[in-house]
Amino acid sequence: MFANGFMVTGFESNQLSRCSLPYCCPVGRISSLCLGSLLFTIAPTLLQIWPCEDKHGCWFVQQALQQVPSELQEMIQSELKGKILVCSQHLHGNFVLQKCVELLPGSISFIIKELKNHVVDAAAHVYSCRVLQRLVEHCKHDRPDMAGLFDILLRPENLQKLVMDSYGNNVVRAVLACGNRHHVQRIVRIFLLEEADLMAYARNRHGSLVLERCLESLNDAQKELVPERNALMALILGTDDASLFSQIALDRFGNYIVQRTIEICEGPEQQRVQELLNSLSHKLRRSVNGRHILQAARKKFGLTLSVTAEDLV
Repeated sequence: MFANGFMVTGFESNQLSRCSLPYCCPVGRISSLCLGSLLFTIAPTLLQIWPCEDKHGCWFVQQALQQVPSELQEMIQSELKGKILVCSQHLHGNFVLQKCVELLPGSISFIIKELKNHVVDAAAHVYSCRVLQRLVEHCKHDRPDMAGLFDILLRPENLQKLVMDSYGNNVVRAVLACGNRHHVQRIVRIFLLEEADLMAYARNRHGSLVLERCLESLNDAQKELVPERNALMALILGTDDASLFSQIALDRFGNYIVQRTIEICEGPEQQRVQELLNSLSHKLRRSVNGRHILQAARKKFGLTLSVTAEDLV
């Protein structure tokens, strides 16, 4: 059935192979003969379907990873060693690596090791970024190999590039969602640097997504991240009418930062937000983005907001 790999790479035969796999090698009851046969027939098949453009073959390997015993899973992984970066950048191959990470997070040190020295390029790649996101989501962050990967990924010069990258921003946001407080601190600090152009981040499609996720993560965190939260909120709210809040309120992407700021403000910050909203109310009601901000403000402050009913229509 698996001879020469032909049953794995064709569409109709691939469907037959996938359906037959659970019956020819049920987990826990696989015979030594069947296992030996599969070990020697699927190995060259993997070399055929990877990294060439064969989505059916990649589907088969993902199916196999879910259903075959650990011995065969290890064999499949061994065929990928030395080819991780190229596989992660492949249209179909990246799904095989994602499945390895999801199913076998404890035995994928070789994937982390091979991506570590290329982590910035991988994070900025349309397909490799998906593999990195799965690593962030499924692997323990205190393991030495992941710690080394994070150390390179979260360097300021790398973050400044990735935050505004079309694909890198997804990896950074995954770290904000799943990382520990030290990871979050390192990301937030790039927005707090003296040379940081916070307005450029807020007005950028991808940078605004990361900044918005930062505000959410800081608001959800416990006391250990209060200094970073307060510092970032102070930069956004400013001390005069020329605040960042006012300058990005009508921006296509910046308005989402303003809405999130309204949502999480507390204590003295609320008074400052209301002052800024009142000074901007006439401009806000004339634009779609502005009306979204006024709706967020009404949800947060209710009748305590000093704008007219017309402003909220």
